Amino acid sequence: MNELIAWLKEQNEGVSTYIGLQQRAHGLASSDPDQAALFRLLGSLAARFASSYDDMPLPANIARSTFERMITLVEEALRAMDGTAQEKLAVLNEIARAELD
Repeated sequence: MNELIAWLKEQNEGVSTYIGLQQRAHGLASSDPDQAALFRLLGSLAARFASSYDDMPLPANIARSTFERMITLVEEALRAMDGTAQEKLAVLNEIARAELD
């Protein structure tokens, strides 16, 4: 998870970042089965956002706010990994309900 947030913070705000995030998250879901649900949800969220701007320009204001929101969600997930089951579930539910746009 630390490597995912480090990678994300080094990326730009474009659609390709979300495609890469989806691929990385789904890979991590396979290699870290204890956190598979978290990584699948993050990957799905990133994929939905990327597909909504497929072949369309991504406005700079949306790019910035979405990128900041994604970083916040990943950071919250990272903190929750060391928390209680209730805290983990709360983050999973937040990510499942999240819409990036």
